[in-house]
Amino acid sequence: MANNNPDETKKQPSTVYSWKNSSFVPFQNLTTLGAESWEHFMIGRQFFLAVANFGISRTMGSKSVIYRWSKRRKKFRVHQELVTYTARDLEHFKIEDSDYLVVANHEKRNNNKIDSVVYKWNIDIRKFELYQRIPTIGAYDWTHFTVDSYHFLVVANAFDGLSTRIDSAVYFWQKDKFVLFQTIETTGATDWEVIKIDKDLYLAAANAFNYGPQNIANKDPYKVNSTIYKLNIAKKQFEKYQSIETNSAVDWETFKVGNDTYLAVSNAQNDDIRDINKDKSIIYRWQGVEKFVPVHRLETFPAADWEVFRDDGNTYLIYANAKETTSQVYRVKLQ
Repeated sequence: MANNNPDETKKQPSTVYSWKNSSFVPFQNLTTLGAESWEHFMIGRQFFLAVANFGISRTMGSKSVIYRWSKRRKKFRVHQELVTYTARDLEHFKIEDSDYLVVANHEKRNNNKIDSVVYKWNIDIRKFELYQRIPTIGAYDWTHFTVDSYHFLVVANAFDGLSTRIDSAVYFWQKDKFVLFQTIETTGATDWEVIKIDKDLYLAAANAFNYGPQNIANKDPYKVNSTIYKLNIAKKQFEKYQSIETNSAVDWETFKVGNDTYLAVSNAQNDDIRDINKDKSIIYRWQGVEKFVPVHRLETFPAADWEVFRDDGNTYLIYANAKETTSQVYRVKLQ
Protein backbone atom coordinates (compact mmCIF):
# COMPACT_ATOMS: atom_id res chain seq x y z
CA MET A 1 0.00 0.00 0.00
CA ALA A 2 1.47 3.35 -1.13
CA ASN A 3 0.84 6.01 1.52
CA ASN A 4 1.03 9.62 0.37
CA ASN A 5 -0.26 12.33 2.70
CA PRO A 6 0.05 15.69 0.90
CA ASP A 7 0.03 17.48 4.25
CA GLU A 8 3.19 15.67 5.35
CA THR A 9 6.64 16.92 4.35
CA LYS A 10 8.69 14.09 5.79
CA LYS A 11 9.15 10.38 5.28
CA GLN A 12 6.06 8.24 5.84
CA PRO A 13 5.78 4.47 6.18
CA SER A 14 4.05 2.46 3.48
CA THR A 15 2.93 -1.02 4.44
CA VAL A 16 3.35 -4.44 2.87
CA TYR A 17 0.43 -6.71 3.77
CA SER A 18 0.37 -10.50 3.85
CA TRP A 19 -2.70 -12.46 2.77
CA LYS A 20 -3.52 -14.98 5.50
CA ASN A 21 -6.73 -16.87 6.19
CA SER A 22 -8.65 -14.82 3.61
CA SER A 23 -7.64 -11.42 4.98
CA PHE A 24 -4.72 -9.00 4.80
CA VAL A 25 -2.53 -8.44 7.85
CA PRO A 26 0.38 -5.96 8.14
CA PHE A 27 3.70 -7.61 7.34
CA GLN A 28 6.36 -4.90 6.97
CA ASN A 29 6.61 -1.11 6.98
CA LEU A 30 8.86 0.49 4.38
CA THR A 31 10.00 4.10 4.60
CA THR A 32 8.72 6.15 1.65
CA LEU A 33 8.60 9.80 0.69
CA GLY A 34 5.28 10.66 -0.94
CA ALA A 35 4.80 7.16 -2.37
CA GLU A 36 2.76 7.23 -5.58
CA SER A 37 2.84 3.63 -6.76
CA TRP A 38 4.48 0.24 -6.29
CA GLU A 39 5.73 -2.30 -8.82
CA HIS A 40 6.42 -5.96 -8.03
CA PHE A 41 8.61 -8.05 -10.32
CA MET A 42 11.05 -10.92 -10.50
CA ILE A 43 14.52 -11.08 -12.04
CA GLY A 44 15.65 -14.67 -12.18
CA ARG A 45 14.62 -16.13 -8.85
CA GLN A 46 14.76 -12.86 -6.93
CA PHE A 47 11.71 -10.86 -5.86
CA PHE A 48 11.74 -7.06 -6.00
CA LEU A 49 9.45 -4.20 -4.97
CA ALA A 50 9.98 -0.73 -6.43
CA VAL A 51 8.33 2.45 -5.17
CA ALA A 52 7.86 5.68 -7.11
CA ASN A 53 8.49 8.44 -4.56
CA PHE A 54 7.05 11.85 -5.41
CA GLY A 55 9.32 13.48 -2.85
CA ILE A 56 8.74 16.61 -0.78
CA SER A 57 9.52 19.25 -3.40
CA ARG A 58 8.69 19.89 -7.03
CA THR A 59 11.95 21.80 -7.45
CA MET A 60 14.42 19.09 -6.48
CA GLY A 61 15.00 15.44 -7.15
CA SER A 62 14.05 12.61 -4.84
CA LYS A 63 15.00 8.96 -4.62
CA SER A 64 12.72 6.18 -5.72
CA VAL A 65 13.72 2.89 -4.15
CA ILE A 66 14.02 -0.71 -5.29
CA TYR A 67 13.72 -3.31 -2.51
CA ARG A 68 14.88 -6.91 -2.80
CA TRP A 69 13.43 -9.82 -0.85
CA SER A 70 15.94 -11.25 1.62
CA LYS A 71 15.38 -14.98 2.09
CA ARG A 72 17.54 -14.98 5.21
CA ARG A 73 15.84 -12.04 6.92
CA LYS A 74 12.45 -12.76 5.34
CA LYS A 75 11.98 -9.07 4.68
CA PHE A 76 12.38 -6.58 1.88
CA ARG A 77 15.69 -4.73 2.04
CA VAL A 78 16.87 -1.66 0.12
CA HIS A 79 18.68 -2.80 -3.02
CA GLN A 80 19.04 0.36 -5.14
CA GLU A 81 18.00 4.00 -5.21
CA LEU A 82 17.19 5.93 -8.40
CA VAL A 83 17.16 9.73 -8.65
CA THR A 84 13.70 10.71 -9.89
CA TYR A 85 11.67 13.92 -10.17
CA THR A 86 8.17 13.87 -8.65
CA ALA A 87 7.91 10.27 -9.85
CA ARG A 88 4.40 9.00 -10.40
CA ASP A 89 4.89 5.45 -11.65
CA LEU A 90 7.33 2.61 -12.31
CA GLU A 91 6.84 -0.20 -14.83
CA HIS A 92 8.95 -3.33 -15.15
CA PHE A 93 9.08 -5.32 -18.38
CA LYS A 94 11.20 -7.86 -20.20
CA ILE A 95 12.41 -7.87 -23.80
CA GLU A 96 13.95 -11.18 -24.75
CA ASP A 97 16.29 -11.99 -21.84
CA SER A 98 16.76 -8.42 -20.59
CA ASP A 99 14.92 -6.65 -17.75
CA TYR A 100 13.92 -2.99 -17.90
CA LEU A 101 12.34 -0.47 -15.54
CA VAL A 102 10.79 2.77 -16.80
CA VAL A 103 10.08 5.72 -14.49
CA ALA A 104 7.40 8.38 -15.08
CA ASN A 105 9.00 11.68 -14.05
CA HIS A 106 6.20 14.21 -13.65
CA GLU A 107 7.76 17.63 -13.05
CA LYS A 108 11.10 19.30 -12.41
CA ARG A 109 11.44 22.87 -11.14
CA ASN A 110 7.88 23.75 -12.20
CA ASN A 111 8.53 22.43 -15.70
CA ASN A 112 6.34 19.53 -16.79
CA LYS A 113 8.36 18.92 -19.93
CA ILE A 114 10.89 16.51 -18.49
CA ASP A 115 12.47 13.27 -19.63
CA SER A 116 11.23 10.01 -18.24
CA VAL A 117 13.87 7.31 -18.04
CA VAL A 118 14.19 3.67 -19.09
CA TYR A 119 16.68 1.67 -17.03
CA LYS A 120 18.21 -1.69 -17.99
CA TRP A 121 19.30 -4.37 -15.56
CA ASN A 122 23.04 -5.03 -15.58
CA ILE A 123 23.41 -8.70 -14.66
CA ASP A 124 27.10 -8.29 -13.79
CA ILE A 125 26.63 -5.64 -11.09
CA ARG A 126 22.99 -6.55 -10.33
CA LYS A 127 21.80 -2.97 -10.68
CA PHE A 128 19.65 -0.94 -13.04
CA GLU A 129 21.52 1.49 -15.29
CA LEU A 130 20.21 4.38 -17.36
CA TYR A 131 19.39 3.11 -20.85
CA GLN A 132 17.16 5.66 -22.65
CA ARG A 133 15.57 9.03 -21.99
CA ILE A 134 12.11 9.70 -23.43
CA PRO A 135 10.63 13.24 -23.49
CA THR A 136 7.33 13.35 -21.57
CA ILE A 137 4.92 16.05 -20.41
CA GLY A 138 3.72 15.70 -16.84
CA ALA A 139 4.01 11.91 -17.12
CA TYR A 140 1.72 9.99 -14.79
CA ASP A 141 1.86 6.37 -15.92
CA TRP A 142 3.76 3.93 -18.13
CA THR A 143 2.27 0.69 -19.41
CA HIS A 144 4.09 -2.01 -21.35
CA PHE A 145 2.32 -4.38 -23.72
CA THR A 146 3.05 -6.68 -26.62
CA VAL A 147 1.40 -7.31 -29.97
CA ASP A 148 2.60 -10.68 -31.23
CA SER A 149 6.37 -10.41 -30.69
CA TYR A 150 6.48 -6.59 -30.81
CA HIS A 151 6.96 -4.49 -27.67
CA PHE A 152 5.25 -1.20 -26.88
CA LEU A 153 5.23 1.41 -24.13
CA VAL A 154 2.42 3.92 -23.68
CA VAL A 155 2.73 6.99 -21.46
CA ALA A 156 -0.09 8.98 -19.86
CA ASN A 157 0.88 12.65 -20.18
CA ALA A 158 -1.22 14.72 -17.78
CA PHE A 159 -0.36 18.43 -17.86
CA ASP A 160 1.88 20.81 -19.80
CA GLY A 161 1.63 23.76 -17.38
CA LEU A 162 -1.27 25.37 -19.24
CA SER A 163 -3.70 22.61 -20.12
CA THR A 164 -4.51 19.01 -19.35
CA ARG A 165 -5.68 18.43 -22.94
CA ILE A 166 -2.44 17.26 -24.48
CA ASP A 167 -1.11 14.27 -26.37
CA SER A 168 -0.15 11.06 -24.67
CA ALA A 169 2.13 8.80 -26.68
CA VAL A 170 2.65 5.18 -27.73
CA TYR A 171 6.24 4.02 -28.34
CA PHE A 172 7.49 1.02 -30.32
CA TRP A 173 10.65 -1.00 -29.69
CA GLN A 174 12.82 -0.82 -32.78
CA LYS A 175 16.55 -1.40 -33.17
CA ASP A 176 17.17 -1.60 -29.42
CA LYS A 177 15.33 1.59 -28.47
CA PHE A 178 11.81 3.00 -28.18
CA VAL A 179 10.62 5.24 -31.02
CA LEU A 180 7.35 7.16 -31.35
CA PHE A 181 4.52 5.07 -32.80
CA GLN A 182 1.43 7.27 -32.28
CA THR A 183 0.13 10.21 -30.25
CA ILE A 184 -3.36 10.17 -28.71
CA GLU A 185 -5.13 13.25 -27.31
CA THR A 186 -6.03 12.82 -23.63
CA THR A 187 -7.36 15.08 -20.87
CA GLY A 188 -5.36 14.87 -17.67
CA ALA A 189 -4.49 11.24 -18.34
CA THR A 190 -3.33 9.30 -15.31
CA ASP A 191 -3.44 5.65 -16.40
CA TRP A 192 -3.49 3.28 -19.37
CA GLU A 193 -4.95 -0.21 -19.17
CA VAL A 194 -4.37 -2.91 -21.78
CA ILE A 195 -7.37 -5.11 -22.56
CA LYS A 196 -7.14 -8.23 -24.69
CA ILE A 197 -10.36 -9.84 -25.92
CA ASP A 198 -9.93 -12.77 -28.28
CA LYS A 199 -7.52 -11.47 -30.94
CA ASP A 200 -8.29 -7.79 -30.38
CA LEU A 201 -6.27 -5.37 -28.26
CA TYR A 202 -7.64 -2.23 -26.60
CA LEU A 203 -6.12 0.64 -24.61
CA ALA A 204 -8.26 2.37 -21.98
CA ALA A 205 -7.20 5.89 -20.97
CA ALA A 206 -8.19 7.19 -17.53
CA ASN A 207 -8.83 10.93 -17.92
CA ALA A 208 -8.86 12.75 -14.60
CA PHE A 209 -9.08 16.51 -14.95
CA ASN A 210 -10.28 19.01 -17.55
CA TYR A 211 -8.30 22.23 -17.07
CA GLY A 212 -7.16 24.80 -19.59
CA PRO A 213 -8.43 26.99 -22.45
CA GLN A 214 -10.85 24.24 -23.55
CA ASN A 215 -12.67 24.69 -20.19
CA ILE A 216 -12.10 28.37 -19.49
CA ALA A 217 -15.09 28.50 -17.12
CA ASN A 218 -13.63 25.56 -15.15
CA LYS A 219 -17.05 23.88 -15.21
CA ASP A 220 -17.18 20.39 -13.68
CA PRO A 221 -13.46 19.83 -14.26
CA TYR A 222 -13.60 16.34 -12.76
CA LYS A 223 -16.37 15.11 -15.05
CA VAL A 224 -14.30 13.91 -17.96
CA ASN A 225 -15.00 11.17 -20.47
CA SER A 226 -12.41 8.42 -20.45
CA THR A 227 -11.79 6.69 -23.75
CA ILE A 228 -11.10 3.18 -24.99
CA TYR A 229 -9.07 2.76 -28.17
CA LYS A 230 -8.87 -0.32 -30.39
CA LEU A 231 -5.79 -1.34 -32.34
CA ASN A 232 -6.38 -1.42 -36.09
CA ILE A 233 -3.75 -3.87 -37.25
CA ALA A 234 -4.20 -3.06 -40.94
CA LYS A 235 -3.73 0.69 -40.39
CA LYS A 236 -1.14 0.20 -37.65
CA GLN A 237 -2.81 2.66 -35.29
CA PHE A 238 -5.15 2.89 -32.33
CA GLU A 239 -8.60 4.25 -33.14
CA LYS A 240 -11.23 5.72 -30.82
CA TYR A 241 -13.65 2.97 -29.88
CA GLN A 242 -15.78 4.00 -26.87
CA SER A 243 -16.11 6.95 -24.50
CA ILE A 244 -17.26 6.41 -20.91
CA GLU A 245 -18.31 9.16 -18.51
CA THR A 246 -16.04 9.12 -15.46
CA ASN A 247 -15.45 11.29 -12.41
CA SER A 248 -11.74 12.03 -12.27
CA ALA A 249 -10.75 8.53 -13.35
CA VAL A 250 -7.26 7.69 -12.12
CA ASP A 251 -7.12 3.96 -12.78
CA TRP A 252 -8.66 1.19 -14.89
CA GLU A 253 -8.37 -2.46 -13.95
CA THR A 254 -9.37 -5.31 -16.23
CA PHE A 255 -10.06 -8.88 -15.17
CA LYS A 256 -11.84 -12.00 -16.31
CA VAL A 257 -14.43 -14.12 -14.55
CA GLY A 258 -15.10 -17.24 -16.58
CA ASN A 259 -15.37 -16.12 -20.19
CA ASP A 260 -16.45 -12.58 -19.33
CA THR A 261 -14.13 -9.55 -19.44
CA TYR A 262 -14.66 -6.73 -16.93
CA LEU A 263 -13.31 -3.23 -16.38
CA ALA A 264 -13.31 -1.48 -13.00
CA VAL A 265 -12.77 2.28 -12.84
CA SER A 266 -11.31 4.26 -9.95
CA ASN A 267 -13.39 7.43 -9.71
CA ALA A 268 -11.38 9.72 -7.42
CA GLN A 269 -14.00 12.50 -7.29
CA ASN A 270 -17.42 10.86 -7.19
CA ASP A 271 -19.09 12.73 -4.33
CA ASP A 272 -21.36 15.06 -6.36
CA ILE A 273 -24.78 14.86 -4.68
CA ARG A 274 -26.44 15.48 -8.07
CA ASP A 275 -24.82 12.41 -9.58
CA ILE A 276 -26.61 9.05 -9.49
CA ASN A 277 -23.16 7.48 -9.22
CA LYS A 278 -22.32 9.44 -6.07
CA ASP A 279 -20.00 7.39 -3.84
CA LYS A 280 -19.98 4.53 -6.35
CA SER A 281 -17.31 2.72 -8.26
CA ILE A 282 -18.52 1.17 -11.49
CA ILE A 283 -17.65 -2.17 -13.05
CA TYR A 284 -18.25 -2.65 -16.76
CA ARG A 285 -18.65 -5.92 -18.65
CA TRP A 286 -17.75 -6.55 -22.26
CA GLN A 287 -20.95 -7.39 -24.16
CA GLY A 288 -19.84 -7.68 -27.77
CA VAL A 289 -21.61 -5.24 -30.07
CA GLU A 290 -22.83 -3.31 -27.00
CA LYS A 291 -19.17 -2.77 -26.05
CA PHE A 292 -18.50 -2.16 -22.32
CA VAL A 293 -21.71 -1.85 -20.32
CA PRO A 294 -22.05 -0.92 -16.61
CA VAL A 295 -23.21 -3.97 -14.68
CA HIS A 296 -22.21 -3.29 -11.06
CA ARG A 297 -22.17 -0.14 -8.94
CA LEU A 298 -20.27 -0.61 -5.71
CA GLU A 299 -20.76 1.64 -2.71
CA THR A 300 -17.25 2.94 -2.15
CA PHE A 301 -15.36 6.01 -1.12
CA PRO A 302 -13.62 7.81 -3.98
CA ALA A 303 -11.02 5.32 -5.19
CA ALA A 304 -7.41 5.88 -6.23
CA ASP A 305 -6.64 2.40 -7.50
CA TRP A 306 -8.16 -1.04 -8.13
CA GLU A 307 -6.25 -4.31 -8.11
CA VAL A 308 -7.40 -7.87 -8.77
CA PHE A 309 -5.96 -11.02 -7.22
CA ARG A 310 -6.97 -14.66 -6.98
CA ASP A 311 -6.65 -17.21 -4.21
CA ASP A 312 -8.01 -20.72 -3.77
CA GLY A 313 -10.30 -20.42 -6.79
CA ASN A 314 -11.74 -17.07 -5.70
CA THR A 315 -11.37 -13.69 -7.41
CA TYR A 316 -10.95 -10.60 -5.23
CA LEU A 317 -11.00 -6.86 -5.88
CA ILE A 318 -9.26 -4.37 -3.62
CA TYR A 319 -9.48 -0.61 -3.93
CA ALA A 320 -7.33 2.14 -2.44
CA ASN A 321 -9.38 4.75 -0.61
CA ALA A 322 -8.52 8.18 -2.05
CA LYS A 323 -9.78 10.28 0.86
CA GLU A 324 -9.96 8.10 3.97
CA THR A 325 -7.64 5.69 5.77
CA THR A 326 -9.55 2.43 5.27
CA SER A 327 -9.64 0.50 2.01
CA GLN A 328 -11.80 -2.52 1.23
CA VAL A 329 -11.56 -5.98 -0.33
CA TYR A 330 -14.45 -7.47 -2.34
CA ARG A 331 -14.89 -11.09 -3.31
CA VAL A 332 -16.49 -11.82 -6.66
CA LYS A 333 -19.56 -14.05 -6.30
CA LEU A 334 -20.50 -16.14 -9.30
CA GLN A 335 -24.18 -16.22 -10.12
